[in-house]
Amino acid sequence: MSNETKSNQDFTAPPGHTWVSTDDGSKTLFSEAFQEACHSTSGARAETVLHYLGGCKIKQKAQTQNSLTILEVGFGLGIGFELTREYLLEDECQLNFVSVEIDQKLVEWYQQNHPELPWKWNNNVLEAITSTFHLIILVGDARKTLPAFCEAQNFKWDAIYQDAFSPKRNPVLWTKEWFELLKKYSSSEVILSTYSSSVSI
Repeated sequence: MSNETKSNQDFTAPPGHTWVSTDDGSKTLFSEAFQEACHSTSGARAETVLHYLGGCKIKQKAQTQNSLTILEVGFGLGIGFELTREYLLEDECQLNFVSVEIDQKLVEWYQQNHPELPWKWNNNVLEAITSTFHLIILVGDARKTLPAFCEAQNFKWDAIYQDAFSPKRNPVLWTKEWFELLKKYSSSEVILSTYSSSVSI
């Protein structure tokens, strides 16, 4: 079985995580550090399609733009990136996918399990560039890595997947200051989507 066809169920869980089955047949990871699963147990893939691909109108944007620049807050298993890439296969739309992830072991685990991608490390940044996409993973505290990255780049977010565990478990990425940072580097037509139904948020 090639790496391209292996599902995440075939991989050994990364350090600090255990596999959790979800209702749509896909699996997610339970984080020991955050004491929470990376996705809803109703379906990891279904959640991504509903809240992020659908919620951010990715298909509609791809049909009217030559390129899409997406920010994902929490890389996790890489499902957001993988489904977005699959979603855009039929569209001639360049994908710039930037994700922040605090857990370096999780990012290294993803890299090791996807040797087919042309990986390159540059300090705390892991990149993979092909003819159709540019994947950038910023490793570390997003409150520090993202501002530094944005200051050095000319990206403006067309869509934001706010997937940062729950406000209860990871409150630092649900503050007014965090959302002001996201807005500062967003296009005028940006759509931010999240699964959170917290009244305070």
